[in-house]
Amino acid sequence: MSRTKNAFKMICGSILNQLMVVISGLILPPLIIQNYGSATNGLVNSVKQILNYFTIATVGLGAAGQIALYEPLAQHDNNKINKIMTELSNFLNKLSYFFALFVGILAFVLPIIRKGELDFFTIFFIVLICGIGSLIEFCCLQKYKILLQADQKQYISSSINSQGILVNLILSFILIELNAPIIAVQLIATLAYVIRMLLMTYRVKKIYPFLNLHEKTTVKQIPKQKEALLYKVSDIILNYAPMTLVTFLFSFNDSSIYSIYNTVFSSIVMIVSIFSSGFASSFGNLLVEGKLEKLKQSFDGYNFIYRTMLFWVYTCSAILIIPFISVYIKNNDGINYIIPMLGILFALNGLFRNIRIPYTTIIDSVGDYNKENIVLNYIEVIMNIALTILFAIIFGLTGILVGGAISSIIRSIIYVYSVNKRNIKRSFIKDFVLLILNFIVSIILVVCLNNIVVNNFMEWIFNAIRIAFINSIVFLIINVILDNKSFREFMIRIKYLFKKKEA
Repeated sequence: MSRTKNAFKMICGSILNQLMVVISGLILPPLIIQNYGSATNGLVNSVKQILNYFTIATVGLGAAGQIALYEPLAQHDNNKINKIMTELSNFLNKLSYFFALFVGILAFVLPIIRKGELDFFTIFFIVLICGIGSLIEFCCLQKYKILLQADQKQYISSSINSQGILVNLILSFILIELNAPIIAVQLIATLAYVIRMLLMTYRVKKIYPFLNLHEKTTVKQIPKQKEALLYKVSDIILNYAPMTLVTFLFSFNDSSIYSIYNTVFSSIVMIVSIFSSGFASSFGNLLVEGKLEKLKQSFDGYNFIYRTMLFWVYTCSAILIIPFISVYIKNNDGINYIIPMLGILFALNGLFRNIRIPYTTIIDSVGDYNKENIVLNYIEVIMNIALTILFAIIFGLTGILVGGAISSIIRSIIYVYSVNKRNIKRSFIKDFVLLILNFIVSIILVVCLNNIVVNNFMEWIFNAIRIAFINSIVFLIINVILDNKSFREFMIRIKYLFKKKEA
């Protein structure tokens, strides 16, 4: 199977998975708000965001492990694969003890910090239940996801994840409709993790019957572990710091407001990430085989469709977010969810952060976790947190996003410059010009089309289709005209999907 077809298959798997995540993420929060109140929804989302910090270790080691697996998978070196997977498994097993300790501490500390908003035992058990689910993901599922992704079989883990999400969504919906306690609803999510663990273990053992996670070795199998961890930890902090700061600086009600917007825009990030999910391993394989020119050509085609999709998605979201929230949340607890500036800032944050994705995909594919990139990442983290706290004190909840927008655009510009210069070996001017022109077009579209008022979902859907169509035509025409060479390269990639020859 060609790399292009493999990437396409992984993208299709990601689409299914991300759609399930989006659907579940959009259905459950308003139900929780209506049945249990904004504070409970804020609690659940705050806990999940804080627990996600422990994925720092898995993304760091996972990135290095994935790169280490490329060569032995290509050469069918089962012994080497087993040694790498054993090292991954042992590391995650050891770290799981610290994860369990962290969950226990959080279960006691958070109820004390948020005393008076919800009762002690509700907060305590929500933390424990969410922690168990995250621990299963951390300890039992992550190593298999890394292996499947390195082997360009990520669609398998995506499919299993989709099945688990569907089970959780159906059972949670039934329990909420029956007015079951929120603790029972969260227990169902943990059951879904168990189902996913069993399905994943079965599928991996069937695909890799030789796999042995107890292979003895005295030599370190995964290079650049420390560098990968240091590089990736900054991304996790940036992703989850805003929600964590909201949790500790504001109330659970504010956390609920923030989490609703965050849920919508996280769904958008997932949609955008679909177009990068299948390419890191493809780029990595091209590098291993020394096909540098083909790597550049593939990157151009990928960058064209990603940039076009990115500006289209975030321009639509900036226009449609407030009309959507107005019909999405129907609460009776007096909490105001209609904050236009919050919607605009979320759109800017997402756009500025995700501009860098094609360039970080190249870095991930080659394992270029150099000191310069690591230092710059932590400068962004420090700038982000400092500015976020400052603006939160001045402007309140909306201020949480101002610092992120400022630091994100600065770091993304540096990524565009450095990857072009260091990895792709070409001028960065063209990419800068294309990004600036797309941004100007985006502002014009938001100003001209940002006058939508809706009374129900059908009206919103009608307007969303109209806005999406207008924006897609505009951005496609602009990018085809401005970057025709990359457009042609993208079309070549599409043609390869229907041919047997390798792309």
